Amino acid sequence: MVATIAALTVQHLDAIMAIEQATNPAPWTKTLFADAIASSKLCLGLYANQALCGYIVMQAVVDEAELLLLAVSTSQQRKGYAQLLVNAAIAQLPHKVQSVFLEVRASNNNAIALYDKLGFNQIGLRPKYYAATAQGKAEDAVIMAKELMGFTG
Repeated sequence: MVATIAALTVQHLDAIMAIEQATNPAPWTKTLFADAIASSKLCLGLYANQALCGYIVMQAVVDEAELLLLAVSTSQQRKGYAQLLVNAAIAQLPHKVQSVFLEVRASNNNAIALYDKLGFNQIGLRPKYYAATAQGKAEDAVIMAKELMGFTG
């Protein structure tokens, strides 16, 4: 299957929300996505057979970037799409960006393994960072970082 990556637009909001609500225990709102797309944030979508199946939102400030959100639809997971999105977003960051940071739920073993594979390292922990879910427990965030010196994608 051929996958392509392109900038997200507000025309993608309904497809974004379908993926977001199915994959995120604390989903962003449509307004948050619209604001991200309208702002200077890097918002990319991954398309397979012309259908949106994943997206990434990053923000660069001076020489650092933060991966704010990454999601792939449940039916399209385990195909390497998340890795494609992360690499494509990093490749589009301004050249002055030297580090990328992210926070991930401590229980999200698949995401942590992906970020490890992509060269991110755990640099800290934010206790009870994520609000309580239906199970009633707040969850820690693992803080990870990747240095971009010499990154080629």
